[in-house]
Amino acid sequence: MPYRILLIASFYALTAQGAWARTWRDTNGREFEATLIKMVGDTVFLNIGGRQRTFKVTHFSANDRIFLQSGGREEPKLTPTSNSNSTVSPQRRQALIPKTTTRSSGQIQANVSIPIERLRADPGEKRWVYGSPNFEFICDDDLGFAAIKKFAWMFESVWQFCEQMPFDIPRLRRGQGTRMKTFLVKDFQDYVRMGGTPRSAGVFIPSQDLILVPFRSLDLDPRAGVKDTNGTLRHEVTHQLMTGQSQQAGWFIEGSAEYVATVPFERTRLLTDRHMRSIIAYLTARGWTERQGHNLGKKITFSRLESFMQPDYSRFQQQPHAYAHALVLFTYFAKFDGRKDGANLASYVADLQDGRPEFEARKHLLAGRTYAQLEKDVATAWAANGITLRFE
Repeated sequence: MPYRILLIASFYALTAQGAWARTWRDTNGREFEATLIKMVGDTVFLNIGGRQRTFKVTHFSANDRIFLQSGGREEPKLTPTSNSNSTVSPQRRQALIPKTTTRSSGQIQANVSIPIERLRADPGEKRWVYGSPNFEFICDDDLGFAAIKKFAWMFESVWQFCEQMPFDIPRLRRGQGTRMKTFLVKDFQDYVRMGGTPRSAGVFIPSQDLILVPFRSLDLDPRAGVKDTNGTLRHEVTHQLMTGQSQQAGWFIEGSAEYVATVPFERTRLLTDRHMRSIIAYLTARGWTERQGHNLGKKITFSRLESFMQPDYSRFQQQPHAYAHALVLFTYFAKFDGRKDGANLASYVADLQDGRPEFEARKHLLAGRTYAQLEKDVATAWAANGITLRFE
């Protein structure tokens, strides 16, 4: 049967199938989640983040074309239960969740139609719990759907941004089926009693797998909702999403969180095209929007990398401007090193996740260089962005 006739014949089978989300790949290898609506001729209609978009069949990978030619006969996998009934597997259940964000040139746009559920409302116990597809928000004062939606949009956008890191993050793999938890605390003294430190604006508590954030650090007003931008939340949710074997060296732990926190968030969008401008403003001046900058100027004195990259977290925290310097180094490995694809960083993380010692994994970051040579490369990359680094 001629190719075009086969595609036309497939239309009737496609529209008769039940719709579910699947991962699609284009001819450039880029992946995205979408639900097939229908196919007419050589035009494919997809639901992406609640919006209908059309593509030519030639836009897709060979496997996707086979899927389309077969009439879309990719059935949801079912997992038998003990009572012999069938239920959707955790992997497919995750796939059925509407796409929480869409990505376009220069931004990640939250899907404002994602379902937000009120999971619990108990004024007597001062406990209100809301859920989005990947996160759970526990409050001791009811913030209402309007405020929670804004949190959810930002958190889901951070999830999407972290998915595009150059290394694997196990918690972002499809089918995990567990919402990440954040506790929003109205009274600051309660926040401290629950484990927050007195001088902190928020904290991730690994032993409880919980983000703890006081209202006051978020400039929250239950009557007005929440600000459209908040770096504290983005920082802490990055810690939560990335917890695991890779979290050993302080520069990586805090550098990755600051890297995500410095992506400007405006209403419902992460402005990825402004990320470098935001990082530079955060390091050198008074920051971008609410991210209070370090105001270090365009000439920054940096610790020697052989010392700074050691995995001793307490020693890392004692260094001046540790978080700012961690952001400098993480940004270098994520954006500027080698072929500017983060490959050395990905190899470093993979070794840690495989259980190799940190000092062995770090060899990937050195990539055959001495620490002095690495310092020179880091300084050269940042000089191209208007910042002079001096290592001493």
